Amino acid sequence: SMSQYKRIELMKHPLTRAFIHHKWTSLLNYFYYLKVLTDIIYLFGLSIPIGLNAMEFVNATSANKSIDRYDLIRIPGTFWRNVAVFVTVTAMLSSFLYYFFAGKRIFLDLMKQNLFEALIAATGYAYCLPFHKPIDYSVIRIGAGLVFLLIVNVILILRNLYGIGLYISMFLNIMKTIFKTSAVFLLFVLAFAIAFSMILSDSPFFSNFEYSIVTVITMMAGEIGYFESFERLKNSGRLTGFKIELVLFVALIIVINIAFANLLVGLAVGDIHKVRETANLAQLDGHLQVIIGYYESVPLFLRKKMYKSSLTFRIDKHSNILKRRQWDLLTDDLQSITEDTEVATQESELTELKNRVVCQEM
Repeated sequence: SMSQYKRIELMKHPLTRAFIHHKWTSLLNYFYYLKVLTDIIYLFGLSIPIGLNAMEFVNATSANKSIDRYDLIRIPGTFWRNVAVFVTVTAMLSSFLYYFFAGKRIFLDLMKQNLFEALIAATGYAYCLPFHKPIDYSVIRIGAGLVFLLIVNVILILRNLYGIGLYISMFLNIMKTIFKTSAVFLLFVLAFAIAFSMILSDSPFFSNFEYSIVTVITMMAGEIGYFESFERLKNSGRLTGFKIELVLFVALIIVINIAFANLLVGLAVGDIHKVRETANLAQLDGHLQVIIGYYESVPLFLRKKMYKSSLTFRIDKHSNILKRRQWDLLTDDLQSITEDTEVATQESELTELKNRVVCQEM
């Protein structure tokens, strides 16, 4: 209920943190580390054959001097490498059986992660099937996208890890903020891309609409490339009369490079404490979802092993660094609660004193 209805104060309470820590360290951490390990194995199991195919393709491209276009080069594929990719992707899909046994609730809660892993599986099958197909540049593209998705998947899994997981959650929250403002940004990019593709159509950077969009987005990072563009405009006699080209360049710098770039910086890191707090709550919510999922899906004898009637946690001068860090994670909010209680007590005493004064005046 806390996670479903976003009861933030309850999720931040030290008792809730202690409960999550208690359940996490009972047995769930081993399941989680097993999941991380298997995803890393899948990453290497797919990256190695894909990387070998890419190396052979690059070597064939370098050796064939008569053809300078990648889309015209094709080399024979390796059967066993495609089989290895197929087996690894099928092993990834077998982990989906857990979600069917876990029930509808957990399957829906982890829908985003399921869809992402399903996208990885579909990309893997597109790469390796049929087993005897030759390797061309389209296959290399699919392989590059597949390796990228696998690395992102490992990063997403690590967001529930103590320590580094908090910073991954912060990064994901910043990216969400950027995507929310992208609608306005894309409209401006579209406007400038259409205008420059019409004015500088003879430039290779604006020769078609796709190149124009990428060039405008690149200009946001400061790569204006104004000298080449201005020279082209000047030499072709287009800087005569009302110079709309220069107006567009100035508008691009003001809108994209100054206004929107600073807006994104302000939204992303304007209040880093709030970003950290939001990421911390997201990580707690992720831990709660994992706890609920495993408790509803694992057999009864494993649930009995996870059960403990109490939690006792002590540290002394002989405690190691890891145990001290766990103590800090569990007790960092206790001071703030004590301070809030003291403030409430002071306010109550002040209210009582005012009431006494009023009674005396009456």
